[in-house]
Amino acid sequence: MSHYRPLLLFSVLVPLCMGGVGLARWVAQPPPGPGEADRQEGAQARTLWAALRAAEGARDWPACQERARQLLQLPEPAGADLHDLHARAERALLRAQAEERNLLIYDRFLQAAAQQAPDAAVLSYGELSEDSVYRELGAVSYLEMRKAFVRNHLLRAQAALRAAPAGCRAAQPHLDAILAVDPAAAVDERVRAVLASVGPRCSGALAHPGAPGNEKPSEKPEKSAKGPAPPLPDDALAEKAQD
Repeated sequence: MSHYRPLLLFSVLVPLCMGGVGLARWVAQPPPGPGEADRQEGAQARTLWAALRAAEGARDWPACQERARQLLQLPEPAGADLHDLHARAERALLRAQAEERNLLIYDRFLQAAAQQAPDAAVLSYGELSEDSVYRELGAVSYLEMRKAFVRNHLLRAQAALRAAPAGCRAAQPHLDAILAVDPAAAVDERVRAVLASVGPRCSGALAHPGAPGNEKPSEKPEKSAKGPAPPLPDDALAEKAQD
């Protein structure tokens, strides 16, 4: 058994020595300084910013908001490419919140377009933010719905003019709607023809209050401010009797 003792002692001492060397290296190694901490925070910020941009590209607005909030919780990182990162993250957060609302409006627009309801489609599209990505996505469908909107309201305006001499009163709102949605429609020959008919008809109707559509409620005749005539004197009555 004595010849096994050196081996046993060696197996015990070697791990202790190796552990002591590792401990000495760990003690001698200085802790990470401020520069190293900045580099770690910068790397984390870059990773989050890349994830945020990817979420924007995928139109994943909840994920975009989450990444923006995580960035805002970090200290302002150093680095030329990370300059003003908190302000950019704040803008990205606000944009993601707005686009999340725009997505609901865009869904309504698509539903109205699928149902061939141009009035509802045009109204929904007009509610989208001016800088929304969904305006570009729905531009082609919107142009089709706008053409249908102009066509429908033009037909209604023409029908109103044919209905009665004073139909301009019913036609004018349709013309106003057309020009509000598509100002370029003012050069359309059909729209110009209706516009040309509305002016003279309305002025003529206003000149004749009794025309259909322009009737006024009956009014009681105003009483004379002078009151009843005073009675004639006796001499005047006698002269009138002689006549």
